[in-house]
Amino acid sequence: MEAGHGVGPSYESVYILTEAIERAGSLDPDAIVAQLEKTDRMGVMGRAKFDDGHQVIFGMDPNQAVVACAFQWTDKGERINVFPEAIADAKIQLPAGLKPAK
Repeated sequence: MEAGHGVGPSYESVYILTEAIERAGSLDPDAIVAQLEKTDRMGVMGRAKFDDGHQVIFGMDPNQAVVACAFQWTDKGERINVFPEAIADAKIQLPAGLKPAK
């Protein structure tokens, strides 16, 4: 994982791998991969599943897929979730003079 992606993916990956090893019943790489392919769990980033290319499935609904969040710092120094709408704490506040896209 590249730096800057936050703690969610790191936290979640430990549980995903642990559960796959437990289901595999061994440390055999092929058995672990087979169990990783069957992953379907609710975690801190939403529902974690993988596609045929072994990439996590992202979406907008945390009940259906892993969700990437966007945060904003407020004038009060609070960090709030502003995206996706399904789990946002507030709407994004644009800087003065910036107009929303049409």
